[in-house]
Formats: sequence, structure tokens, C-alpha cells
Amino acid sequence: MTDFKRTRFIILSAIFASLTMIGGLFKIHLFLVPFTLQTFFVLLAGIVVGPYWGFISQMIYLLVGLIGFPVFATGGGIMYVLQPTFGYILGFPIAAFVVGFLLSRVEITNRRKCWMRLFLYNFAGVLIISISGVIYLYFNLKYVAHQPLPFLQIIWHGLLIFLPVDFVKVFLLSFLAHRILKYKFF
Repeated sequence: MTDFKRTRFIILSAIFASLTMIGGLFKIHLFLVPFTLQTFFVLLAGIVVGPYWGFISQMIYLLVGLIGFPVFATGGGIMYVLQPTFGYILGFPIAAFVVGFLLSRVEITNRRKCWMRLFLYNFAGVLIISISGVIYLYFNLKYVAHQPLPFLQIIWHGLLIFLPVDFVKVFLLSFLAHRILKYKFF
């Protein structure tokens, strides 16, 4: 990898970490989990810069927040790991990596198959974030907050309620991915 390309990926990683932070500022509070635009930028990082740099961009975001900067949706600092919604943030680097990895193998030949794959791969990224968040939310409420809720109720409020909006996000991301993958940045 040339120095120019490496520098470009470092800058893009920092930009996507910043976009993820900005996405957390736009939030709508629902029952347990706020709706934010962070997942959109997490998956877009995997699409644009690929698996490794997408992972790095989200690790930068995670580490900056844990150091103490209030970049998460409701604050920051090492004590944020005790927040019920921290599991969603833990899924960010993994989701960016998986989406970038899967999309790096997509060839834009058959338009219909390509769209289906783009949609499924982006939806897989959303599921990774949601599943890690729901599992963390369940254990946090049960063992840290001592406010256990039935697992089905947590699945409803932590995953299913977001699905309509997630489908719209995934559709938009698939459209963007179809355009971006023609240039193969990574």
C-alpha cells in the first residue's frame, strides 16, 4: 500500500469516526434504546473504506468515547460500559468489518443479484449491531441495573421496533454501496 493510499484511509477512518459521533447527536428516545443515525455511518464506513479501515474507524470512535469524550449518544467515559445500550456500540466495529468484508467480494455484474447481496450484507451489519445490543441490554438490566425484563420485551424494544427504519437505512446504504463499489476504494 502506498503512503498516499494509507494516508487517505487514515483520514477517511477519522472522518467516519467523526460521522458516527455526529450520528449520535441526532437521537429520538424510545423505551430503552434511543434511535440514532450511528448505524448508518458505521455501515457506510465498511462500504467506503473496507473491512479493516472500517473496523479501525469504529475502534477510534469507541476508544475516544471510553477515554472520556462525550461522543456516545448519551455521554462518554469508561463508566459508559455500565450503560444498558453499550452493547450496540460494541457491535459497531464488528459490523463495519463484516459489511466491508462481504462487500469486498461483490462483483457488479448481474444487477438483480448484486442488489440482493448488497441489501442482505447491509442488513447483516444491522443485525450484528442489534443482536450484540440486545444481549448486552438483557444482561445489563438483569445483573447491573437489577431491573430484569422478559427477554421477548427486550427483543421488541431493542430490535423489532427499529426494523422498519432499519429497512429504509439498509435500502439507502445498498443504493450508495452500488454506486461506491464501482470505484473500489479498497
